[in-house]
Amino acid sequence: PFMATASVTPSAPTGVTATATSTSLTVSWTAPAANGSPITGYNVSATAGNVTTTCGTVAATATSCTISGLLAGTTYAISVTAINANGSSTAGTGSQATSGNVTPPAASGPFTSGAHGVAYAGRTVTITISGGGFYGQPKITSTEFGTRAVVSHDSGTSLTVRVSTPANARMGCHTMTIRLANGKACRVNYNVK
Repeated sequence: PFMATASVTPSAPTGVTATATSTSLTVSWTAPAANGSPITGYNVSATAGNVTTTCGTVAATATSCTISGLLAGTTYAISVTAINANGSSTAGTGSQATSGNVTPPAASGPFTSGAHGVAYAGRTVTITISGGGFYGQPKITSTEFGTRAVVSHDSGTSLTVRVSTPANARMGCHTMTIRLANGKACRVNYNVK
C-alpha cells in the first residue's frame, strides 16, 4: 500500500539568548533537532510595542545574528523561528530573560566630574571631560556662537574634545552641552580668554 508522509514544520529553536549593547542585540540559538524537511533559514526579530526589527535574511546554517538600530533602555521581546519548505516553527525560547525580553542598557550619565582646559579666542584647545555613558557619538553644542567642538576620543568614561573658538569669541565662561544618543544631556563650563 502507498504510505503518505505528512508535511512537518520544524521544531522550535532552543537555547535562545541575546547579548545587548545600547543599540543592538546579538541573538544566538541552537538549531531544532526535528526538522520535517531541511531548514531553509530563520526569522529573528526584536519587538517593542508595535515596532519589530529583524536581522533580515538569516541563512540555514546560522546560529546567531545581530539586530541593529534599537533604542537604548527599551525592552524587546526576542523571537527566533526556523523555516523549512512546510512553513515556520513556533518561536524558540531561552533563558536570557522572562519571555525572551531583553533591554539594551541605557547610557548611564553623563555624570560630569570635571572639564579641564582653557579656550583662547581664535585658537583650538583640547578639553577632557570625565563622567560616564558617553558612547554613541554625542552631539556637542556651545553657547558661544561659532565655537566648534569635535570628539577626538571616547572611552565611555571620558571624552576628549577639541574646541575651536572664533577669533571674536567673547571672553569669560561659556557652556557646552553634551547630548547623548539616548537623549540624556549634561553641561560643561569652559573659559574663553
